[in-house]
Amino acid sequence: MRLFRFLSRSLLAGFFIVDGLKAIRDPEPLLDDATPLVDKVSDVSEKYLPDELTRFLPETTEGFVRSHGFIQIIAALMMATGLFGRLGAAILACTYAPKVVASSRSLPPNLDSWRDLALLGGVLVAASDTQGKARTAWMKAYAKQTTAQVRSQAKQDLALQRSAEKEHAKYARSRTQALRDIFNPIGLS
Repeated sequence: MRLFRFLSRSLLAGFFIVDGLKAIRDPEPLLDDATPLVDKVSDVSEKYLPDELTRFLPETTEGFVRSHGFIQIIAALMMATGLFGRLGAAILACTYAPKVVASSRSLPPNLDSWRDLALLGGVLVAASDTQGKARTAWMKAYAKQTTAQVRSQAKQDLALQRSAEKEHAKYARSRTQALRDIFNPIGLS
């Protein structure tokens, strides 16, 4: 199963690596589609982010497209190698969602729209894949339930043990009294 996951993640990541390389090498074909989104991001960042953070953002649409491609390559490599694979897949989903929204505006949906939706679905599945391990929320609930069961059983066992000890003490007292009656028939104390 590990080999299957590795191959499927690598094949899925390959698309995003190639897409990111295209954006870095030749951002010109992507500038028209990216300009409205970059303008909105620039406006929001100038309005809400401090100047210390906005100086790290690219100043041109071409810079945004190239940095987007770089982020896609890094996230795809994370997903493909399994080093923070779920985080890499989640980053890919976040960076690819605007493209899906832009491609779904065309009616009727063309083949590229369906491909983009399928790729987004693939990275969302990869982001939620726990590699056969239980999720944290499930493990926490299971641990809580198991702990409650163990405590309940421990209380029952302790009550049973105390009851047995009482019965044993009662039996021992009666045997002691019987021995006293046998060895002291006249009632000498």
